[in-house]
Amino acid sequence: MVPIPLTDHIRRRSFWAFTLLLIVTNIWAFLVELSLGPQLNRLVLFYGLVPSRYAPRVILALPAARTIAPIFVSMFLHGGWLHLLGNMLFLFVFGRSIEDRVGHFPFLFLYLASGVAAALAQIVVNAGSRIPTIGASGAIAGVLGAYFVCYPRARITTLIPLFIFFWTIELPALLLLG
Repeated sequence: MVPIPLTDHIRRRSFWAFTLLLIVTNIWAFLVELSLGPQLNRLVLFYGLVPSRYAPRVILALPAARTIAPIFVSMFLHGGWLHLLGNMLFLFVFGRSIEDRVGHFPFLFLYLASGVAAALAQIVVNAGSRIPTIGASGAIAGVLGAYFVCYPRARITTLIPLFIFFWTIELPALLLLG
């Protein structure tokens, strides 16, 4: 039983343009991935975040684009439909209210800075790993953290699937995100 957030009940004053832009960009990147067929592995190896590439001796040997680009591009690549849809659902449900709360450009900065922080944490924790890391999960985790701080008492309409039965209930953000 995995609770699936559907919407929050925060009244927004502005349109969530950057949340929509990020969702569209992630979907577009995934469609590009799908179009590559067998070349997809090359894309993921080149633009996926490979922590072992960030060892001090390796960084000195690589051009800047080869070390910096994957930190940003990898947060727009996804490993499959469920990975993409799960991330975009959480971005849709929680990103709209955070964008409204902090403003459009600060929201975009929060998203990108969270993604970069997640990438740097991955490099530190798995320094020797040669496995590419992809996905927006780190960036979205930053958005969820901001929501947790800004709206801990907000009610989130949540779908609860149990075998063949589905219920919707309202859960406090504190419980759902905690």
